[in-house]
Amino acid sequence: MQECFNKLGLENVVLLKSAGQKDVYRATSSKIGDVVIKIIKPNQNAERIEREIEIIERLKNINTSIIHNHGYIECEKGKFKYIIESFIDGVCLKDYLEQVKTLSYDEVVIFLTQMLEIIEILEENSIVHRDIKPDNIIKKDEKYFLIDFGIARELDKVSITPTANNYGPATVMYAPMEQIENEKHLINSRADLYSTCLIAYEMITGHNPYYEEGDNLPQIMRKIEKGKFKSLENTEYQDINEFIETCINRFAGRRPSSALIARKWFMDIK
Repeated sequence: MQECFNKLGLENVVLLKSAGQKDVYRATSSKIGDVVIKIIKPNQNAERIEREIEIIERLKNINTSIIHNHGYIECEKGKFKYIIESFIDGVCLKDYLEQVKTLSYDEVVIFLTQMLEIIEILEENSIVHRDIKPDNIIKKDEKYFLIDFGIARELDKVSITPTANNYGPATVMYAPMEQIENEKHLINSRADLYSTCLIAYEMITGHNPYYEEGDNLPQIMRKIEKGKFKSLENTEYQDINEFIETCINRFAGRRPSSALIARKWFMDIK
């Protein structure tokens, strides 16, 4: 891939992660500075990639990356779609939680305040991220950035995922049941609320409510389907506990009906 990077004027290229759809690198651009470049793997759904680009370019007023350039580049290995985004100089929330294990309630409040604002803006734009998880959140000091809109859905456009599919695109440990089971009519901002508050639960307790070390995928799925988890016990923050537990209810209809309502509720109790 070095020929591709040279053609794009990129130096100091380091692989950050290789995911299903793309390889993600950090690099230095002489024109922009530090950037992230995504090289889309061959035979990926072109429409989904274009939608990701469109969504990020629409969302100028939330904490996320900025697209500087995108297109196709041809080199010795073939022709590839690429996206160049701003580099957010922070720590991946997944790595941070592995290091600190738990956060104070004050830190959780900061996290929820910012994430609920982001989800409300997504809701206003008829967008559901559908993949909110620690891997897709960057923590820079006390500021949180939501990244990777690769499976985000625009509710005002025709869905890319076939309705007949038994399962929808999702990260099982952080996705609600309606998303896992591809119940499209139920998927809206309540799915993002679920994922965000599942992370908040993990921040408080140090573990995912539906996962224990050694669990396989069917075991995790059964736990999510049953929707049973250990209640948060700190009585000093009972209102916040109730908010989190309501938002991670297994049934979408028992969660706040919108991100706007959820954020107003949270602002009243925090």
